[in-house]
Amino acid sequence: MNPITRYPDVTWAAIAAELEREIHFRERTYDREITKGRMDPEAAKYQLAIARAWREDCHRFEQAHAPIAKGLPMQNPLQIPAVHGLDWQARRAGVQRELTYRARLYPVWIDKGNLTTADAARRTRALEAMLALYDEGLDFPGTAEDFAPYVADQILALQGDQQKELAL
Repeated sequence: MNPITRYPDVTWAAIAAELEREIHFRERTYDREITKGRMDPEAAKYQLAIARAWREDCHRFEQAHAPIAKGLPMQNPLQIPAVHGLDWQARRAGVQRELTYRARLYPVWIDKGNLTTADAARRTRALEAMLALYDEGLDFPGTAEDFAPYVADQILALQGDQQKELAL
């Protein structure tokens, strides 16, 4: 089952695999960045915690969607306990920050031969799908009125039928 209708080619397994890859990448590189003085240890700890929270959320969201395959309503993800302790805004902002980082660095890595165009696209698409899960309000603890500012820009950025589908 695909988690997001706007990303029909992205499965739960693809999102989970990308999040796992990102966590391993951060685990391998952050110590080096700290040693070189390019990253604060607390910032590294926080960024790794954010990525681990995405992984946990992906599994929780998949669990929440599981009843749909049986013709039952989706379970509220807020009823599936999270252990990460990070708020929705921080997790969503972390995904946005990572996508911005990738938009800047992936073309350089591709030009240097460190990453293929296909791998960059697959990785980015999986993370965009994770952001879309947050943007659909999964795990948002407030009311619809509280949530509206987070999706208003996203709705305005879409065109035609896509805009109507998200707005409804």
